[in-house]
Amino acid sequence: MAELGLETLGSDRLIRHAIREMQIRTNTDPWGGEAQHVEDLDLVAFFRFVRENRVNFFHTTIEAVAKQVREVGGQRINVG
Repeated sequence: MAELGLETLGSDRLIRHAIREMQIRTNTDPWGGEAQHVEDLDLVAFFRFVRENRVNFFHTTIEAVAKQVREVGGQRINVG
C-alpha cells in the first residue's frame, strides 16, 4: 500500500474506503493485522509521511511509523 500513492485521494475517508475495497476484493488484510495502530491517524498524513521519508516496511513496523506520525501531529479529527 505504501507505494500506491493513496494520499493523493486527498481525504482520510476516501483512503479508508479504498483500503476496505482492497480487503474485500482480495480477501486479505492490507494492514497485515496492524490496522489498530492507524485508527487514530489521518491516513493522508500517514501515507504522505511514508512517501516523504521513504519508509521501508521491511525494516520497520506500522506501529513505529504510526508513532512518528502522531509525534508530528498526524491524528485524525473527529475519530469515531
